Amino acid sequence: ASRAIRAPSGFTFEPWTAAFSPSGGLLGIPVRVVADGPRQLALVDIASGRVAVVPDSSVSPGYTLVAWSASGKWCTSAP
Repeated sequence: ASRAIRAPSGFTFEPWTAAFSPSGGLLGIPVRVVADGPRQLALVDIASGRVAVVPDSSVSPGYTLVAWSASGKWCTSAP
């Protein structure tokens, strides 16, 4: 089955650096303000399709990795 999930209004997904949580229930994905704005980290709830941009988060420009802790409690991005 496939499902399309839209980025929040005013943002675009950067899916090439996304990562699933260990349980597979969440997707950590960078989002960018449309028109080359700053990048932030967003979390997608796979079951509901809800997308939440993490407040005050920042994702460095360039090649970035998104990674989860083994417990699935923490998600981070790093250049």
